[in-house]
Amino acid sequence: MSSEKVQKISKEELRYARTLSDILHLHRWAGGDQVDLATIFGLANGIESVIRQSLPDTDGISSETQRKIEDVLDDVDSGKQSTDAPSLKRRFYREGISDSDARIIMRLCILQSRFTDAIKKISEGPGGTFSTIFYEKTKTSDWDGAKIYMELVVETGKDRPEIIATFAPSLPRVGETIDLSDLFDKKAGEMRMEVVGIGYDAYRMKDPLDKHPMAQLIPHVFLVSCVSKDNQY
Repeated sequence: MSSEKVQKISKEELRYARTLSDILHLHRWAGGDQVDLATIFGLANGIESVIRQSLPDTDGISSETQRKIEDVLDDVDSGKQSTDAPSLKRRFYREGISDSDARIIMRLCILQSRFTDAIKKISEGPGGTFSTIFYEKTKTSDWDGAKIYMELVVETGKDRPEIIATFAPSLPRVGETIDLSDLFDKKAGEMRMEVVGIGYDAYRMKDPLDKHPMAQLIPHVFLVSCVSKDNQY
């Protein structure tokens, strides 16, 4: 017999796993397939390999680490710290800060409207280490309740209509208007569109354990301009 001790899953880990599985189920329902079903299934049923993979592998970012990163941002603001990548990396290395922790704290500062100018200078600095920091999607940016996924089919006068994938709290009705000005960088009202029709495409939902998976209807909302007199339905 092997002398190795078998590490059992603690009750706390099981509670964490099952609670997390419920949260992830709600996440899928509210915003789509962000987490695969295998992970949710493994967490809900207490499968050790899935639980170990899903447990946080870090101790988080301490207040001391956050303070050090914000000190760097403060020095960038005052011109004491260069924004080129090698210089920043050397500073972070001396302070015992990883690039990933620095990126997370900078993104937190952006969301809190702090050190925004300094972070912009860093993102535009030579080296490109943090060049995408303003373009990285926040996981919770569109997680504000149950939404219906739909595709807006917009007649813009070009050869082909433009398709815009979006979530909305409800499906618009024929005759209602939607202002898309902000999406096209126009002045308010310049892209006011009228809903002239709604169609659906049916997609088979993927579930390898279900021999008869359900179908999902994807609504297509057809829009035409209600500003231009030349664009009538």
